[in-house]
Amino acid sequence: MYNKDNAPEIAINTCLKCAKVNLYVFSQRDKRKANTTALSLDMLEENSSDGYYLPDSKQARLLDTTLYDLIQTYFLRKQYLTAFILDLILNDNVFSISKNGAEFSIKKLKQRLMSLDKDYCKGFAITYGISCSSIENAIKYIQPNGLDRNIDRVLTTLKHNKELYGWLHNAY
Repeated sequence: MYNKDNAPEIAINTCLKCAKVNLYVFSQRDKRKANTTALSLDMLEENSSDGYYLPDSKQARLLDTTLYDLIQTYFLRKQYLTAFILDLILNDNVFSISKNGAEFSIKKLKQRLMSLDKDYCKGFAITYGISCSSIENAIKYIQPNGLDRNIDRVLTTLKHNKELYGWLHNAY
């Protein structure tokens, strides 16, 4: 993966595939245990089992809050492209469907970045509590020249962000 142009894309796709497979395998384990060992509701609880439990909804809400705070912080630090990219990954369709499932698509991300409009400004303003005029001014900084290089730089930075990695690792 090192010294490849699309290393961030490969890393994101690998993480998504692993999460999807793990979720499927462990949900099947829960079904299997429930169907074969449950003679009563008391037997569903064990002291030890396969060692995997689906994420708690409280923890997922905490992760969402942390990611929203992170996006807002990036925007207020005038790292507009990073804030927009994180927001689009979380809240927009930047994944393409293939025979292997959903895969992160830099092409869709770039198309979406180049087509940010007033509706996106309104949604971003409501979600993160930032004025729409500030968002419209920030969108003007996104230029098509060198956008691929800047997207790769941002994705690499996000990949090495220890705070973000820690939250994702602890949540899932």
